[in-house]
Amino acid sequence: MHWYLAGNYTSAAMKALGEKPSDRHAAATKLVTAGGGKLISFYRTAAEGPGVLIIFEADPITAVAINGIVVAGGALTNIKFMRLWDDEEVKSIRKKRAEIEGAYKPPG
Repeated sequence: MHWYLAGNYTSAAMKALGEKPSDRHAAATKLVTAGGGKLISFYRTAAEGPGVLIIFEADPITAVAINGIVVAGGALTNIKFMRLWDDEEVKSIRKKRAEIEGAYKPPG
């Protein structure tokens, strides 16, 4: 499963990076691989404040644990975390929806 995690660096994190630059790509790789995942891509953002965007592959338990570690670390704010779906998965979802749609009746 693929996951998207993005956030903006806090002012304290930006100050720390300015005073003592560190390789955040390597840090992200270490975190993702520690759980058995694979880092797919790592980008930095500037448009909505300095930040980072990573896409990684991991099982759901590992992915949510990674998100929790990032949130608790305090270096990022406005964190966005979500599952990404490939075309084959979306086709399966649409097929399943068609199979079960009649089982639900909205209120009213």
